[in-house]
Amino acid sequence: MRAVLTGASGYLGSHLLRRLHETGWDVLIVARPSSVIACEFQTLRYTNEIGPLRQGIAAFKPDVVFHLAAALARYGHTGDDIDNLIFSNIQLSTHLAEAAVDAAVPAFVDIGTHWQYYHSMQYRPVNLYAATKQAFQDILRYYADAYPLAVSTLILYDVYGSNDPRPKIINLLRRALNTGEEIPLSPGEQLLDLIFVDDAIEAMIQAADLLLHTQKPEYHSWTVRTGQLTSLRELVATMESVWKKAILVKWGGLPYRARDVMRPWTGGQTVPDWRPETDLVTGLRRIMNEDLAVSPGNERS
Repeated sequence: MRAVLTGASGYLGSHLLRRLHETGWDVLIVARPSSVIACEFQTLRYTNEIGPLRQGIAAFKPDVVFHLAAALARYGHTGDDIDNLIFSNIQLSTHLAEAAVDAAVPAFVDIGTHWQYYHSMQYRPVNLYAATKQAFQDILRYYADAYPLAVSTLILYDVYGSNDPRPKIINLLRRALNTGEEIPLSPGEQLLDLIFVDDAIEAMIQAADLLLHTQKPEYHSWTVRTGQLTSLRELVATMESVWKKAILVKWGGLPYRARDVMRPWTGGQTVPDWRPETDLVTGLRRIMNEDLAVSPGNERS
C-alpha cells in the first residue's frame, strides 16, 4: 500500500508514520521546507504552489492520503496568526485535495477537532482554528460529491501518550510531578475525553481501510473518542494514584479560558468497527514507565 502523509514532523503524524512503516506501507511525505523529517521515505517539499504537489502525488500513485498537518491548534489567536491558519488549514489542504483528485487517489483521511462543536450538537466553532478546520471539511464534502473520492474526516478529542513534546495538560502535570512545583489550574470542573495515541492511530488506519473498500465513494465524518469523560480534578487524582506522588495544585489559580469547553461534544458516530483499547489508567502507567526509564536529571516534560 502507498500513502501520502502530511504532518509527519508533528506528534500524531510521527506516530502514524511509524505505524505505516512497521506494517509495510510505502509513504510519500509532504512537508514544508523548514520541517525536519528524519526517515527513509521520500519527501516532497510544499512551497505554496500546487503544480509540484500535483506532479509529485501523480507520480507516486498513492492509495490514500492521510492529511494530519494543521496550524495553531490552540484556543486563542492573534492577527498575526490568521495567514498561517488560512495557509495550512485551507490553502495547503485544498491543494492536497485537488492533487488527490487529479491523481485518482481513491481515499482521503482528514483530521478535525471536537472544538468544532462548542456547547452544541451542531457546528459551532470554539475558535478560529476550529472554524478553518470546518471550512476545509466543507470543501472536502464538495470533492467527495463531485469526484470518485472517498473521504473521512476524523473528529479527534484529547489525544495523549508517550514521548509527547506538546504543552498538553498531562505533560504539564508530569512536570509538576517531577519538579514538585505548585501548578495553578482552573477550578477543574471541565470534562475531558482522553484517548491514547495508539488508539487514535488505529482509528486512522481503520478509517482508511473502510474508505478503500467502500462500494460508493462519499463523505464521512467519524469521531475518535473513548466516551469516558474525566474531569480535570479526577485526572489529577488519577495521576497521583498512578505515580504514587502528590501534585501541588492551586485550584482556581487560573480562570477558565474564554469559551472554555466544559463538556465535550457527544454527537456523531465513532469509526465503524473500531474501539479504543487503552483505558486512562493503563495509558498513564505507560507514560509513567517512560518517565522511570529516563535517567535522573534528564526528565522529559
